[in-house]
Amino acid sequence: MRVTEKKLADGVIKLECEATAIEVNNALKEAGEAFALSMGVRPEPGKSIEQLCQEQLGIADLDKIVEMNAIEVLVPRALDRRNLVPAFPPKATPSVKFERGKKFSFALNVTVKPTYELTSYEPVEITVAPFVFDESPINQQLEEIAKNSVTYVATDAKPLTAGDACSIAMKCFDDGEEIKALTCED
Repeated sequence: MRVTEKKLADGVIKLECEATAIEVNNALKEAGEAFALSMGVRPEPGKSIEQLCQEQLGIADLDKIVEMNAIEVLVPRALDRRNLVPAFPPKATPSVKFERGKKFSFALNVTVKPTYELTSYEPVEITVAPFVFDESPINQQLEEIAKNSVTYVATDAKPLTAGDACSIAMKCFDDGEEIKALTCED
C-alpha cells in the first residue's frame, strides 16, 4: 500500500492511500470470512466462502455486502505504514469505486493521539467520587420476570395467617422440561 501524508491544522494528518489490487482482494476475503462466520456459515472443503454464502444465505454478491468492512480492513494497514496511532478511528473517504481486482484509493483524516511527557516523577494523587449504582431497575425487571413466569396452584383453600406453617412443593421447568435440581416436594 502506498501512503503519503500531509499535515493539516490542529494536529490532523491527511493520508492519501492507494491499495493494490491484491490488497483489495485480501481485504474482501478477510471481510467475507468474518461476515460468514458471524452468520454461522462454516467452511467446507472444496467450496469458497462466496459459494457457501450463496447456498446457505442466498447472497449473490458477497463483495457488495462486505464492501464497507473490507475498506475498514485497509484503514489500520494505512496507519501502520506511517506508524500513526489515532486518537479515535478515522473514517475512510474513497476516491474511486471499490472493486475486486482493482486498485483502490482513499483518504483518511487522522487526529494523532497526543503523547505526554512527565515533568516530574513525584507521586500523583487522584480523588474519584464513589460509584453509586441504583439496583431498583434490575430488581423491578426480576420481579416482572418472576411474576410472568410463575404459576401458583393452591392445594388447600385455607389462607395462611400469622403463625401458620406450611409446606411448599415446587416444580421448575425450562421450555417444558423439568429442572430436577430446582424441584422439591417439601
